[in-house]
Amino acid sequence: MDPLSALREFMIAGRLDEVVTTGDRIQFADKYSFGKRAPTSYQGNKGTGELYLLETLVFWAKWEQQYPKQGFAPYFQAARKQQAGNVTVADRQDLKAFLTGAIQTSQYIRQPEINLAGLPLQQQADDALQDSSAKRKRVEDGGTEEEGMLSFTRRTERKLRDRNSQLVVPNKSFARVRAICEQQLHLMRQPQQKPSHPHKPVTAPARPAVPQSLVKPSGRLEREVAPDLGLAGAAQLGIKLGSQSKPVAAPHAAQTPSASKPSSSHRSQGHPSTSGRSHQQATAPTHKGKPPKGTPIILVPPGETATITMWNAKIFLEQGQYQTVETSRQEAAAAGKGKASKDRIHRTIGRQRPIRYEITDRAPTDKATWDRVVALFCLGKAWQFKAYPKALFPGCDVGDTVSLFTRVLGVYLHMTDEEVPADVKKWNVKLLRLNRHNRHTDMAEAGHFYSELDKHLNAHPVKAASLAF
Repeated sequence: MDPLSALREFMIAGRLDEVVTTGDRIQFADKYSFGKRAPTSYQGNKGTGELYLLETLVFWAKWEQQYPKQGFAPYFQAARKQQAGNVTVADRQDLKAFLTGAIQTSQYIRQPEINLAGLPLQQQADDALQDSSAKRKRVEDGGTEEEGMLSFTRRTERKLRDRNSQLVVPNKSFARVRAICEQQLHLMRQPQQKPSHPHKPVTAPARPAVPQSLVKPSGRLEREVAPDLGLAGAAQLGIKLGSQSKPVAAPHAAQTPSASKPSSSHRSQGHPSTSGRSHQQATAPTHKGKPPKGTPIILVPPGETATITMWNAKIFLEQGQYQTVETSRQEAAAAGKGKASKDRIHRTIGRQRPIRYEITDRAPTDKATWDRVVALFCLGKAWQFKAYPKALFPGCDVGDTVSLFTRVLGVYLHMTDEEVPADVKKWNVKLLRLNRHNRHTDMAEAGHFYSELDKHLNAHPVKAASLAF
């Protein structure tokens, strides 16, 4: 992709505000990146001058968008102040028609003769004709050839990915990995019990001696303390702690029949022994399973004047095709269908297998359903959020949408020839722009929506872990 084509693509899509200058490079959102001084393929002075630089065309395009009715003199002064170069009066009309898509090509477009290394082909041919001994001499004198090539490479290198973009994987969720790591860290930070010395036997704690009584005991005391004696002397008898084994009776309990077997009257009163309760608790099965993941919900505006409603939301989010609300309403009426307040879609954009989503124009009434809301298409009016619960989104009743768009991805869909409302510019929402007469960019904008949605959910792993997206 050459710089001129990238600039034309963003101007036609109405995304010129996403073209920003960072240092000595010009970033086209997260898609392209070129040097400010990179030559474009448009030749100035109606094909007789030099190729315009990318910095010059970007400054002129933004000036035309911001001040369409200004004359040439204010633009010339501003360009000279910014040292960005200027577009001549003779080229403005043809250049504007090409960049805005009014014409498909221009007779003043020339492809620069640049090889893969970034050097002009004619210069490369001239260097090849030079004597090799002269080249060696230049290298031995100071290595200027290698240093020049290295500096040129550093100036023209293009940074494709950085650390943050490398960690963002739209089709993968690492919420489960993070949960496993947090669980392991929690276990590692707990104080570990030191194991007993292997050569030192574990002895049972000494119990006070019970004086001999002339009256025969009933055996109740022995039954209650027998499990404790068995566990305390398990190490002496060679039984591992925690293993399921038969309880060992105390020595003096073997001489008393009532100590080893409870009486029938005591059993009939409904007092089960401690060992019986322990055995029931040990053998009781435990059922632990993963809770089912919920279906994500996408809210659309409830009105009939919005760009996207329940009439046309399904075909746009499923197939990446936009239809006007009126066209979708007429097709539904011809098929004998009315407007549904809730529907299901299957996302295939950016996924190898279909993923089910829910779309609705009715705001949820409980917190459990709000936890499944992942995206919200805005109408452009603050009254859309007044009925939202104040406990979950404080401030929405007075127009403060900070808490709302922190938990839910806000999206505003509009046409490229429409002005974005002032309230929407203040909100933390993503802008989707569609051409009113060109349907070739619909799929790209639908993919852009799902890409932003995946980034939002990956930034909220707790919410993402409970949803199947």
